[in-house]
Amino acid sequence: MYKAGQFVEAVLSKEPELIGGNSLMETLISLNIRYPDIARQKKIGGTVLVSVVIDTDGNMADAYIHEGIGGGCNDEALRAVRLLDQTGFEPAEIKGKAVTVKYDIPITFLPK
Repeated sequence: MYKAGQFVEAVLSKEPELIGGNSLMETLISLNIRYPDIARQKKIGGTVLVSVVIDTDGNMADAYIHEGIGGGCNDEALRAVRLLDQTGFEPAEIKGKAVTVKYDIPITFLPK
């Protein structure tokens, strides 16, 4: 939860969720993600952790790489996650009140 200019740990009564649910989020990411050529050539794989900030209106206020693996995978994961903002989110809540939160979306790249 965002409070007094920083994020603090809080127990949410409702997690933020993409409108349409988490299964739609997984589908949209898998349809939009592309394995970068440089990562394929170098056989780079692993999980990129994209942190997103969802505001009280359900908008993606920020998205950034929390943990990356390089090889173009970080940029591609960030691009795919940012596209989710077109669908929109249901905001997180604490005791029925919408709150701004940060949460992580893992994107896994498997070497081919």
